Amino acid sequence: MLSLLPQQLKKEVQKEYRLRLVAVACFLLAAVGALSAVALVPYIALSSIKEKAVEAGIALHEKDTQTSTTGNFSADVARTKLLIKTYADREGGTSAQTLVERLVRVLPPDVSLSSIAIARTSSSTAQVIAEGVAVNRDALLFFVQELKKVPILKSVVLPVSNFAKAEDIEFSLTMISSY
Repeated sequence: MLSLLPQQLKKEVQKEYRLRLVAVACFLLAAVGALSAVALVPYIALSSIKEKAVEAGIALHEKDTQTSTTGNFSADVARTKLLIKTYADREGGTSAQTLVERLVRVLPPDVSLSSIAIARTSSSTAQVIAEGVAVNRDALLFFVQELKKVPILKSVVLPVSNFAKAEDIEFSLTMISSY
């Protein structure tokens, strides 16, 4: 295309076009930067909230650590000794394993146990709850009589309602053991 403009004017027009191109590029760059900044605001706010939550957790942990190490040491030692006493086999006492072994030893073939729960009621006694199924009333009654012969069981309680069915009797025994 033939340009009829003088060389001087032609250079000024090219300079003006380049200036406009630079201005549009700068405007687009500024718009992209502003949109990016707006998009980052929620993430910055969320980060700030999480930072405060972590700082609060650290402060709570430090406070808990200071509390547990100062003044409560003797209580911690007493609680630990009680836990050790609960789980360890004592001289002259009976462990949970021994108690379960003795229950299973007197278990007749017509009776099956589904669960045995042992809960310590004091330092020397425990409540034992045994649940299961007996083939008939005679087998269940025989099992209860055999349990009453076990020396570590102080009492064996079988509710009369367990004898309501004649066969396939689901039962729940409550026993008190010297532990």
